[in-house]
Amino acid sequence: KKRLGPQSKIRKFLSRGGGYVGICAGAYLAAGGKSGRSPLKISMWKTASGMLGDGYFSSTALDNEARDRGIISDELSNGILKDSKMFYANGPIFKNETEGNSDFPELRNPKAVLRMGPDAYLRILVGSKSGKATHRRHRGSPIVVMNDFGAGKVVLSTGHPETDVHSLDYNTWHSPQKPSRCNSAEAQLLVSMVYLAANRNPQAESAMQG
Repeated sequence: KKRLGPQSKIRKFLSRGGGYVGICAGAYLAAGGKSGRSPLKISMWKTASGMLGDGYFSSTALDNEARDRGIISDELSNGILKDSKMFYANGPIFKNETEGNSDFPELRNPKAVLRMGPDAYLRILVGSKSGKATHRRHRGSPIVVMNDFGAGKVVLSTGHPETDVHSLDYNTWHSPQKPSRCNSAEAQLLVSMVYLAANRNPQAESAMQG
């Protein structure tokens, strides 16, 4: 019997109802880089660019459809993400475009969850070839996305919701810290991503725990 490679095992796990959360490099594995080449081929989302350096998104905003569908907890829907920065470290920038793959008909149902704010910028503080830089061309671009793979769910983030970079500004840089509070916007977003990948509604889970 032919043994499955690691990529095939992940796809088999997903097709049977498993979940995949990919952050930064994990998103590259699922969706590929600018070339669109992905080792896993489990994402429908096209990517525009990446590898810009280390910095932060100045603000984020829930996708309108994600809010209307009620797939995010009430706390996040009530606006606490509006002024929340998100750490960025060379992650993929997603386009507002998706595509299927004839080799994997299991791919379906793409959704944007979180976007760069309409007035936001991506501030790069270290690692850029040109030094510090401010990018505004990606305003409104998805930064947390998801899609189905068979019976499973794939949730990807270009930024790092597991970190807290609120103290960063235009001129200073320090290593990101873990979220300071369990009920912070970043911590709640990370938990919501895990629930979505597990095919459980974060809004319902939040209500049960409350």
